Amino acid sequence: QHPILTLLIGMLHKLFTSKGLERAESRSRVCSLGILCLEHFPSRERGQLLRFVSNMCQSKVSSHRLLGVELIGEVLCQAWFWKDERNCQLKKTSDDAAEVSSLDLNSSFVQLALGNDVENDNIATTSLLLFSSLHSRLTDKLPAVRTRTAMSFVGVLQKSNVNSVMGLEIQTSSELNQEGGSC
Repeated sequence: QHPILTLLIGMLHKLFTSKGLERAESRSRVCSLGILCLEHFPSRERGQLLRFVSNMCQSKVSSHRLLGVELIGEVLCQAWFWKDERNCQLKKTSDDAAEVSSLDLNSSFVQLALGNDVENDNIATTSLLLFSSLHSRLTDKLPAVRTRTAMSFVGVLQKSNVNSVMGLEIQTSSELNQEGGSC
């Protein structure tokens, strides 16, 4: 891992857990900066930081949980995140094609759908980890965290619904240029 990336990730960790995140304006600015940085990180470092954000949702500090669910909601609406997930799944599928059946009853997705607790270390994909972190905050003891979690879910569902109803597929500008398409 490159030392500059390590430094940036450390600074983001510090920023994400700094004091003063109780105010919505501060959280919004930190969230925006986090999303901008995440967009430019390599996928490995991005995954590490997203695991940290997921762990923030389990923090005893309410402002960390609030920022965690806000960041997760924003990340799940980003095209670059789903492009990374698709690439990861394609790589995993090609590596494990001979070994894995199409539905494994012990998979983390099935266990999560059945309502069973799934440890963060056992979750196969980053998207499942983020969704399970959001899911766990729906029953938070603080109404503000529950509300922000619900708002994050609504934002993700609205974005996915708009894209599926309009028949749009999220594409990056480089993909559009390769295909010769325009907006």
